[in-house]
Amino acid sequence: MTVSETKALVRLLLSLCPLHAPIVDRDFALAWAAALRPYPYAAVRAAALDHARRKPFFPSVAELLKTVPAPASAARNDLALAEKKLQQMKG
Repeated sequence: MTVSETKALVRLLLSLCPLHAPIVDRDFALAWAAALRPYPYAAVRAAALDHARRKPFFPSVAELLKTVPAPASAARNDLALAEKKLQQMKG
C-alpha cells in the first residue's frame, strides 16, 4: 500500500468505526504506512469494510490483517525496520 492509500484507509475507518478511534498524528500515520506497505490496498480495504460491518471500534493493524494473506514478497522484519526508522525520525 502507498502512503496515500493508507491515509484513505484510515479516513474510511475513522468514519465507519468511531468507537475508540485513535488520535491520528504523524507517528500513527508513519507506523500504519510502514506496517501496511507490503499489502495490496484492495485486500486491506476489503478487510476494513468487513471489520466495520461487524464491530464499531477502530481496529488495530493486526486485527485488520487477520484475514489478509501475507504477501509472498514481504520480509518478516518489515515492522522491526519501520519501528527503527520511526525511532530515528523521533530522535
